[in-house]
Amino acid sequence: MDAHLLALSSTTPGLISDNESFKALYLAYGVGSKNWSSEQQEGSYSASEKFLTRLENVQNYDSSNSFKCATVANGDAYCWGNNNVGQLGNGTTTASDLPVKVNSTKKFVQITLGHEHSCALDDQGDVYCWGRGVNNTLGNGLNVDQSSPVRVLLPSSAKLVEAGSFATCAIATDDKIYCWGQGFSGPAPQQLSTSEILTSLQGGTNDAWCGLKAAGEAFCWGNNTYGQLGVGDTTYRAGPTAVIGGLLFSEISSAGVNRFCGLTSDGNVYCWGERVMGNSVQPSPVLVKGSSTLAYLFDSMSINEVCGLNATSSARECIGTDDGSSTVSESDYVFIQADTYCGLTNDHFLICKGDIATSGSGLKYIGNVSLYSFLNDLEAEKVFVGEYDFCAQKKNDKRIYCWGDNGSGGLGLGDSLERLTPVLSAGGMEFKDITIGEEFICGINLSDEAYCSGSNWTGVLGNNTTTDSNVFVPVSGGLKFKSLSAAYAHVCGITLSGETYCWGQNQSGALGDGTTTDRLVPTAVSGGHTFKKLLASSYHSCGLKEDGSVYCWGYNQYGQLGIGTTVDSSTPVKVNTSVVFKDMTMGGDHACGLDSDGKAYCWGSNFRGQLGDGTNTDGLVPVAVQTSLRFDKISSFNVWYGTTCAIEKDQHQVYCWGASLNQSLYANSTSPVHLAELASASDLIVAPDSLLLKNSGEPFIKNFSMSGPLYFNASTVNLEVTVKNPYSKYCILENSVDANTCSWVEGVVPNTYNLQNNGFIKLTLFVRDSKGLIGKAESQLVFKY
Repeated sequence: MDAHLLALSSTTPGLISDNESFKALYLAYGVGSKNWSSEQQEGSYSASEKFLTRLENVQNYDSSNSFKCATVANGDAYCWGNNNVGQLGNGTTTASDLPVKVNSTKKFVQITLGHEHSCALDDQGDVYCWGRGVNNTLGNGLNVDQSSPVRVLLPSSAKLVEAGSFATCAIATDDKIYCWGQGFSGPAPQQLSTSEILTSLQGGTNDAWCGLKAAGEAFCWGNNTYGQLGVGDTTYRAGPTAVIGGLLFSEISSAGVNRFCGLTSDGNVYCWGERVMGNSVQPSPVLVKGSSTLAYLFDSMSINEVCGLNATSSARECIGTDDGSSTVSESDYVFIQADTYCGLTNDHFLICKGDIATSGSGLKYIGNVSLYSFLNDLEAEKVFVGEYDFCAQKKNDKRIYCWGDNGSGGLGLGDSLERLTPVLSAGGMEFKDITIGEEFICGINLSDEAYCSGSNWTGVLGNNTTTDSNVFVPVSGGLKFKSLSAAYAHVCGITLSGETYCWGQNQSGALGDGTTTDRLVPTAVSGGHTFKKLLASSYHSCGLKEDGSVYCWGYNQYGQLGIGTTVDSSTPVKVNTSVVFKDMTMGGDHACGLDSDGKAYCWGSNFRGQLGDGTNTDGLVPVAVQTSLRFDKISSFNVWYGTTCAIEKDQHQVYCWGASLNQSLYANSTSPVHLAELASASDLIVAPDSLLLKNSGEPFIKNFSMSGPLYFNASTVNLEVTVKNPYSKYCILENSVDANTCSWVEGVVPNTYNLQNNGFIKLTLFVRDSKGLIGKAESQLVFKY
């Protein structure tokens, strides 16, 4: 039985959308909430989705030492497979079925693989290699294996690099060609003697090389035992030599052992070298297929065929180099990269043929199906939460990576298309801090200037217009800010000199300037107050002073100004309490604070018990939370939701009150509930339908992962899932999308499902993980026999 998983995902638009997309794979990452409603409902759950990071430049070396590498959009490199000499580049020699990050901070733009070594070109034009070091394969003159990248001793910057089996060549920015490794003498890369300017390189097996000029002329050099240089004989060539016949190629490929093939613009496929059209030695190009429908040629270790992408169906097409016969894979077989045999299942899992093995009973299975946390992979040092949009910053990286609905272009990407995966935003601009409102984002750059993008119907972009912008634009006024806080439709900030400004919607006086007039540019808050912390919420704002007093202004229907009445105020008024606060947080219509001892107080709306005082009565002044616990950190979400969570001082345990983030963890509560299933934490963020946690020295949130194997035979599919997080529970339903029917289980529970006649089955996996999220993965798997 031969089985393959359908790789094309209807839920991932553009998977095969451009000339290079079929060379791309996607790495599936963890859970992030996609909200269904603007407000929590009793018994609701978060329909969490997985996100994908595109592996931009997937390369494979198919041999007994098979391994694969790829780059991602931010310049990181990942490798997986065999690692006997460090070819995965992660600082070890331990093999990995899952992609592991190459141990480097360089931003790679290209990656290429040899038999047991890898090389990559970074954005500065430097080449780094790792893996097998014999015969100076790594180009550093040491002949020693390296499990982390080492810089190649090139005399100038490179613009392209290509690995052969045991050597590597690069084209420098001055168009000189340098090669190193087997077949090239000297401890440093050897410059080839040629006046030809090549725009592409192709490494073959056994020290043979070819390349193309801009017009398509082919030149080859190196080992020529089987005529694989296409120069009319079998004599070794030290430098690029023209392939005879005067053919112009759009593609050239190492199509098997000791053989090259080229594709012309009119679809003709020519090959030369070993085993071509019945000849064991073919020293010149021979037509093996005229007017083919191939759009691209894959590199291959095949004995007697050359394969590529069918231009009309995006299916895999192979042409026999002995007889010119053509075989097109069935439409269900969509190979994104032929020789990696990797694809993306409709449930967003990365599957590779190399992961298919046979159990003792003869069943085939696909092992190590895994789901990653994108926040963990990003090493998200900071996470910024909005209702529909989210951003993160990496450690030692001030750029922002954002995802979400992107309504009105809030992510600053130049469009308003939804992003289900974190992408580099704001054109790579670096920020000291950012804040997310309703379909807009504002941030402070390294020069302390404020920039905003997205919806601008109330003037929240602060650029003196009400025109939306899908790119970040500077806030007017030339002010220098040290902090910003965005809410539903207004923004407030503290300048470096300590002044307070607000702009945007001024309903009920939320801007604090003594009026209810919307402001399109930053406008000073009345009273000349100096705050150390400033928070904007739905329709009101509050500031915390150095002396521990709190002032609020704006909407006050539920007592959220804390002044003992429900009368709005368009200027700052002091919260009516003797409590001296060291920190505070704001929900949509309530606020909470901690005193110097860590005791919690809250005021405002208490409809969902978010004041934690044991009642549902609104608090017109601060009331003590009903607990003897003392807290270090406290957090609420500042738009609509009525949830407060805090970290207890001594054991660093997490407690929440108010609206439930997840009914399976705790119900709505008017007093603090211990989330005993959660690990201790040093920081937390309340987000829509979720709780993000962080431990000291670690990134925010480590979501669940799961591993196979996924067994299958001719009539049934057996899905055996192990949830690695010990606090996680899961269920698998057939043809269902409703988690309310789940019977939650733990551990390893195999389930057998009957396949339909066409080999189709739809399963939905729900995971309740330790962070209180419910992960949802819809699986539509197609099997062919």
